[in-house]
Amino acid sequence: MSLIEDFILPQLKFISYFGESIFYLLPIALLVSLGFFKTKHRTEGALILVSLLSYFYSIILKFIFQVQRPPTASYTDFINQYSFPSSHVVVYTAFFGYLIFLTLFLKRFDKLLRFVILILSLYFLSFVGISRVVLGEHWPTDVLWGYLFGAVYLGILIVLHKNSVPKDKN
Repeated sequence: MSLIEDFILPQLKFISYFGESIFYLLPIALLVSLGFFKTKHRTEGALILVSLLSYFYSIILKFIFQVQRPPTASYTDFINQYSFPSSHVVVYTAFFGYLIFLTLFLKRFDKLLRFVILILSLYFLSFVGISRVVLGEHWPTDVLWGYLFGAVYLGILIVLHKNSVPKDKN
């Protein structure tokens, strides 16, 4: 066995797992959102859930551009027949990107918790693009544009956050 087969491929599959369906990431988002609601950070909790709507945004983009998946792709159903942009990357950029934003700007939370969330978010966000290409589900351009479209959505979340949270609440 090799390092690639024993460690790297399982990691890439694990990273991609949560993006296989919006319902896989939903329980994590609900738990994180609930944590924010319990600490009176309702806007942040709501925006965590709104970040998952980026999935539908990516599906609309797929049907606008209609770029076919690579021949190695395993997805062929109606919703996932197109590859551009990568929905995994768009959703991860919006969701984990917003978590990164919150860990950097909400100073009221425990430093260790913020550090753990930051590391996990960076892990998923950094490697999701690589995983989609290596696993043969997307073209590199799908991933690059997925990060760009996800960043646009993330920017909207950050603007919503900044416009709805009082300055003294951070």
